[in-house]
Amino acid sequence: MDTLLLKAFLPEFILAFFILVQLLFNNHLLYSKKYNFILSNKELFFQILFILISISALVINVQIEGTLSNGLFFTSKNLGLLKFFFLIVAILLLTPIWRSFVLENLNFYEFFSFFLFSILASLFLVNVLDLISVYLLVEMQKVHD
Repeated sequence: MDTLLLKAFLPEFILAFFILVQLLFNNHLLYSKKYNFILSNKELFFQILFILISISALVINVQIEGTLSNGLFFTSKNLGLLKFFFLIVAILLLTPIWRSFVLENLNFYEFFSFFLFSILASLFLVNVLDLISVYLLVEMQKVHD
C-alpha cells in the first residue's frame, strides 16, 4: 500500500531529480573548458518553464488518494488541484522574475534552483499532517545568508 502512495508523490520526486539534473547540466556548461559556454537567462527561463509545465501535467494526472503508514503525508484529489494551482501561479510569477534578471543583467543560475527548491518544499507542505514536518519544510524554504 505504501509503494502505491509513494507513486502519489511522483511529481515531487521527479521535480527533485529535475533540480539535480539542471544544476549538474548548467554547472557543466559554465565550467567546462571544452565548451566555453555562457549560460543565458533565456535558456534558464525555458528550462524552468519546461520543468514547471511537466510537473503540472504530472500533478493533474495523479489520481491516488490515501495516507502513508507513518502518518506524515496524505494525498487527495483536492490537494492535487491545490498543487496544480500553486504551479500555475509559479509559472505566472516566473516571467516577472526572469525579466528582473534580464533588466539587472544578472547571471545567477543558482537562484532559479532555489526557486525550484521552494516550489518542491511547498508541494510537500500541502500534504503534511503534523507540525514537525511543517517546521522542517518551512526551514527547507528559507534561504540563509
